[in-house]
Amino acid sequence: MAILREHWKVMESQAAAYDTGLSRDDWRVVGIMHIAESRDEAVEDVRSGLDNYFDYAQYVAGGAVHPRRDAQDAIAKLGELVDASHGGIGAFLFWGQEWTTPDARCRSYGLLAVQVMPVFQRS
Repeated sequence: MAILREHWKVMESQAAAYDTGLSRDDWRVVGIMHIAESRDEAVEDVRSGLDNYFDYAQYVAGGAVHPRRDAQDAIAKLGELVDASHGGIGAFLFWGQEWTTPDARCRSYGLLAVQVMPVFQRS
């Protein structure tokens, strides 16, 4: 989250250097989430695939990973993301993953659509 402001500064600098327009409405931020009815259910859903992903992300790719587990966590984390951007982003792209079963992924996407997206779309 902390790096978002710096990312935007780089984008502004590059837009100025190349004399091109820039709009926060066009800025896309990608993140990984798995959403379930409860944190415990989400943890259980992703148990088998998540450990392998963390190992890869932390020891191969060198990044920190902070999973969100239920719809309220997702809402809170996306709110933090918007605040950390210091002006807003155009869209959050939900990065699909295969940590769990197809049914659990489908439920996660449904919860995102019904419980999370309306908070940020004011719908």
